[in-house]
Amino acid sequence: LSKSFNFGGNTPPLKHYFYKSDMFLAVTSNDRFHSYKEDEMLDENNSSCIIFGFISQKEQFGLVTMNDALSEVAMHCSLDGMIVPSSTPTATTVSTDWAWCQIIQQEQDNVSSLAGRMKEPMAEYLDFVANYNGSRHKLREPNCIGWCSWYHYYENIAEQVLIDNFETLANLQGVDFNMAMCDDGYMLAWGDWDTVKLDKFPSGKDKAMAAIAAAMKSRGMRPGVWLAPFAADKKSQLVKDHPDWIIRNNSGRYANSANCGKFFYGLDATNPLVLDHARRCIRRAVHEWGFEVLKLDFLYACCLDGN
Repeated sequence: LSKSFNFGGNTPPLKHYFYKSDMFLAVTSNDRFHSYKEDEMLDENNSSCIIFGFISQKEQFGLVTMNDALSEVAMHCSLDGMIVPSSTPTATTVSTDWAWCQIIQQEQDNVSSLAGRMKEPMAEYLDFVANYNGSRHKLREPNCIGWCSWYHYYENIAEQVLIDNFETLANLQGVDFNMAMCDDGYMLAWGDWDTVKLDKFPSGKDKAMAAIAAAMKSRGMRPGVWLAPFAADKKSQLVKDHPDWIIRNNSGRYANSANCGKFFYGLDATNPLVLDHARRCIRRAVHEWGFEVLKLDFLYACCLDGN
């Protein structure tokens, strides 16, 4: 089951939703429905799959919900809080993005591993979405299987601690890691993506991050790094230098763009200088530091309405 960390907008009308996911939801289950025990119903090794999703997010943001018995599903469009009357002959109509529903029953691919691996159930949906939106995806390449610093250290990371972990990963027997991720915690503040905490990363900004990427790559793992290019902390240097980049609310005050328990600002993507800032963040991480996998987070922040 694909589940997002949380979802934006108002609470969906389906009161008894249990699973919720932005844009799409895919479930591989077995025949033990209505048991109300997640570990009995959800089976990643099963060949049956149902996929609900939106083809694009050009008109509204979409959300898919499902109840705990996997017997009810609903697809929602946020509509930016707009209420559309439907009881009058002159009622306003709203066009949504196209939706996708697919039920897959497939045989095991006996050519692959000894266990008999399944064909990727998301392939057709992702191919269609990529073609429809004129974008690329890496599904045809080997899946990224690896380690992310966040889920053990959170933001409490350090240069040598990361390198020591990469060495441990490289020496694990029977685990085929092909990617490692340096997550949140290396920068002084969100928004100041060209900085590092010198007490934790003594080699300095460019040398430390390049050394981390090289340490991953030399141990056979694609180097990855976390960024949130459209978010900024209140006390960041970026906010001090560019207060005009911040999304404001209807009262003209800086808007809180957070959804994760901390206060942070969203940057105004209609400002060309903000887009230049985001491009510089990406170029620096890829071309100067040497990272190949980017975990781009909190991108919704640049989509929020401002005034």
